Amino acid sequence: MISRNMPRPTALEKRRMDLFRVTGCMLTWLKFGKKVPAECHHIVMAGKRYGHWYTIPLSRWYHRGIPERDRTKDDMRAEYGAALTDGRHAFVASHHYTELELWQKWQVAMGFDDSMPKSKIVPRRLGRDQHAASAQTLVEASTGETPVAAVLSPTPGVGDRAGAEPGAAAGDRA
Repeated sequence: MISRNMPRPTALEKRRMDLFRVTGCMLTWLKFGKKVPAECHHIVMAGKRYGHWYTIPLSRWYHRGIPERDRTKDDMRAEYGAALTDGRHAFVASHHYTELELWQKWQVAMGFDDSMPKSKIVPRRLGRDQHAASAQTLVEASTGETPVAAVLSPTPGVGDRAGAEPGAAAGDRA
């Protein structure tokens, strides 16, 4: 459901979110190497929901805390870790990734720019060169030219927290 206060996604944003159906949940793939259907999660920071470009693919469990069929929430927590509905602090403690870090890892894996806007006003249009590169990557991934495993394969040093100091933000890494 789209909020009344949020504009509809642009064509590029919609194609990006459609790609989530092809790749599945990013966190389940990173942690367990399993492809699970994903929902589109909009990143919220400091009480502000960012635009449609700032979304990540999460499973129903991680996104809304809905357990798999014939499973309890406690079983799911024990096997997969905390969901966002358990609270952001519990989610980060369980998975060692913030929403922003997952978004940046997704952007890097897809070949997109992973820098955040300088203000809370999220730009609706990308630069001409970035728009063309993003569209080409989306076309390749949606037509099957880019294998899903290659898109989301855990690559050391790409968005992971290995070597990062505890509490270090994504932008603090050198």
